[in-house]
Amino acid sequence: MFAILLGVSMLALGYCTQKKILTLFITYYDPKLTNEQMEEIEVQRQSFSQKSLYIMGAVSAVSGICQLMGYLIFKDLLMAVYLFLLIRFIGKTFLQKDAKKGPGKVCTIAAVLVSLLYFATTFTYSFGPNSFKVTDEALAISGPSQTEIALTDIQLLEEVERIPERKEAAGQVAEFNGTYRGKYHLKGGETAVLYDNGGAKSLRITTKDGTLYYINGGNDDTTDQLYDQLTEQLSEK
Repeated sequence: MFAILLGVSMLALGYCTQKKILTLFITYYDPKLTNEQMEEIEVQRQSFSQKSLYIMGAVSAVSGICQLMGYLIFKDLLMAVYLFLLIRFIGKTFLQKDAKKGPGKVCTIAAVLVSLLYFATTFTYSFGPNSFKVTDEALAISGPSQTEIALTDIQLLEEVERIPERKEAAGQVAEFNGTYRGKYHLKGGETAVLYDNGGAKSLRITTKDGTLYYINGGNDDTTDQLYDQLTEQLSEK
């Protein structure tokens, strides 16, 4: 939602600057240039900045829509593009004195590096596996999707050999490299929330409100340990 609001703000800013309701631009004067040359440079600078605002607004808004639809990789990619455009916009509008030379090599290189770093970081985090910790009160799920399942809410805990085959997504999901996270309709008629790190065995947890979870730790040993820890804690309740 933030990305959509940011996009709308950028589009509004572009419109306001185009209609001269708002002035964003810094005017540089060069005694070596004639007034006509300076005016030409400023027209180019303003045209570049206005177009950049519109493009950044569109990119940010589409990124927000992708997030709402669950297309996280496209959301991260578009936000990386947004950062690239933003740095070039700042360089051209406020720092670069000669519009004919573009936004400058330093700004362009910085924009590329920041965008790549952002995408690599968010991509790794968004699609990385979840981790699980059993406390006295809950099963804590950390990582890209953070939540807790209170032990007092668990009605049934089972360990199954494998998760039923996924039929279709039932909400926002994240899928990458054999990991699945989100709400799915499963073959056999169940609808469950998956925290599937790619292992075979899985915990099947049913809560008192009817929510069904399938959780695994990425390998059978980790899942077995998680099952033993949960069983021990539940036996004390």
